[in-house]
This record gives sequence, structure tokens and C-alpha cells, in this order.
Amino acid sequence: MSYSTAQAVELVRRALFETPAIQSMVDDRVYTRHLRDEDASTVKMPLVVTAVRTSPASFSSRWRRREFHIYAYSNSSQDEARQLYALVQERLSYACLHEPHPSAFRVVCTEIDDGMQDWNPQVRAWFVRGVWRVQGGD
Repeated sequence: MSYSTAQAVELVRRALFETPAIQSMVDDRVYTRHLRDEDASTVKMPLVVTAVRTSPASFSSRWRRREFHIYAYSNSSQDEARQLYALVQERLSYACLHEPHPSAFRVVCTEIDDGMQDWNPQVRAWFVRGVWRVQGGD
């Protein structure tokens, strides 16, 4: 049994959302797509965005690999964005994520490109972005 990109995105989102230290910083603001320009001025921060990258086509019937950009945004400071991203790293580094039922697929998360830091003028916020690989199967 393989898993879909949507399932992988949801596992990562849920793992971040259910981590108390992350939740205390972002409340429910763990998104699976970027903000639109018109939303940027109204959205509360800090927040996390998981954005699917193009995935390499290396998979078999049992194992699949997906790659994500994970962004930690803050409109107050670069330090807050770094602090939030450090919590993401702590939660996801080599984490085995799975659905709650016994026959569920399992994936392992690996950071493959350490956090790049910059300012996003469209969102008007500082961010740290890393590239993550989620790989697994049943």
C-alpha cells in the first residue's frame, strides 16, 4: 500500500499541529499552502506552511518519497521565525509518522536542506525555510 501526497501532507501538518510547543506559538496556524497576497495583512503570525515540492519519481509499489518546503513565518522578528523553525526541526527530524490504525502506512521525515532565512515582501514577514523528505510505505 503506498500513500498519496495529500496523506503525507496531512501527516506532517498533524504532527506539527499536535506538538504542544509549536501549538503554543502558532495556535491553529499550520497551513498546507502559502498565503495569498491579499491575506498577508490580515493573517495572525507566527505560522507554519508546508508546501509540496516536485517529488522525484523514485518509488516502488511499497515505498514512496515526497519532498516539502517547510516555512516558519514571523512578522515580528527573524529570531522568532528561527525559534519556530527549531521546534519544527525538533519534532520532525527522523520522526516516524503514521496513521493511528495498525494497517496504516508509515513515513520517516528527514531534513535535506537546512533552514534558509530571508524576508518575504509579499507576506511582509521573516521566514526560515527548509527542505524535507518524507519517505515510507506500508
